[in-house]
Amino acid sequence: MIISLVALLIQQNPAQPWITETLHSRTLGERTIYVALPDEYAEGTKAFPVLVCLDANDTPMFRLWIAQAAYVADNDRGVPPVIVVGIVNGSDRLHDMTPTPIGSSIAEFKTGGGADAFADFIINEVLPLVRRKYRTLRRSGPTRRRRGNCACRNSSRRTWSTASATDY
Repeated sequence: MIISLVALLIQQNPAQPWITETLHSRTLGERTIYVALPDEYAEGTKAFPVLVCLDANDTPMFRLWIAQAAYVADNDRGVPPVIVVGIVNGSDRLHDMTPTPIGSSIAEFKTGGGADAFADFIINEVLPLVRRKYRTLRRSGPTRRRRGNCACRNSSRRTWSTASATDY
């Protein structure tokens, strides 16, 4: 049902419902991110939490993430509206999403090894840019720590879970 709703929304509004930002990363080169603001953003001075999504170059999927975030916020009083930040893949997704391969994984992940740099990019470049330009919810303390994974066999889970609470 949600996929049908997204397909209908895309047909009715083919324009991109997000802002495109270009970052000149110190470690990864030029990267593109998309920032989708919730409808409530225009209503005042309220700050919003940030949801970071990978693979934003998959436009239908990124639209689905935006629609799902809005749907959940509209239908669950415990979930607030969020600013959805989509990170477009670089030239080598496998490199960005995997730690340095060891042992038998070396042959399968020849270009792996960029997960730490990619996590640093998100924490030290993407999130600060979003916080500078948009009204984001700021919290402190251990509840700030979040854990994530990626689609490459959860190989960067180690990287994501080791970020400190103050990094966010």
